[in-house]
Amino acid sequence: MNILRQIPRTDQALHDIFEKCSDYYQSNTAELRKIEEFRMTYTMDKAAEWYTTDSFVYRLINKALRTEDIELLYLFRFYIVDLCSQLDQEHKKLLSTQILTLYRGQIMSKEEFDKLQRSIGSLISPNGFFSTSRYLSVAISFIAGRCNMAEERTVLFEITADSRLESVIFADIDTYSRM
Repeated sequence: MNILRQIPRTDQALHDIFEKCSDYYQSNTAELRKIEEFRMTYTMDKAAEWYTTDSFVYRLINKALRTEDIELLYLFRFYIVDLCSQLDQEHKKLLSTQILTLYRGQIMSKEEFDKLQRSIGSLISPNGFFSTSRYLSVAISFIAGRCNMAEERTVLFEITADSRLESVIFADIDTYSRM
């Protein structure tokens, strides 16, 4: 993250995102509309809002982080910096809250699931952002009826988070969510 913060923010960086994403989604008119909306409306203070939108931003950022795709991470560098800055600001608001119980519903490949199952009782560290909710029902809604059991598994995480730990930044971005 520190390296990304040192790279100058340019108009060309923004243009590159629009061009690459438009090429990637060239046959998907719904995503092309979202790319245009992003181009017209994005500002630094809307990073969390765009991350919580069902769109190319969320999907490509997560893909880049999960697969450690350096080219894609570099492409979205300014956005990732904006999102981290916004999460850091929101995290500071939680410092007086101590222990939180959070939930996440996720569909994952059978291979990912098997690897996770071998880690039960251990600390896991996901690559990227880990969206959660304070409400179990919200987490369940993300996995209900959406799994191809032959190739995928549904996972419900219950996470105990201590806001006083400085090594992990998490934030309540419910007010930014479009979902």
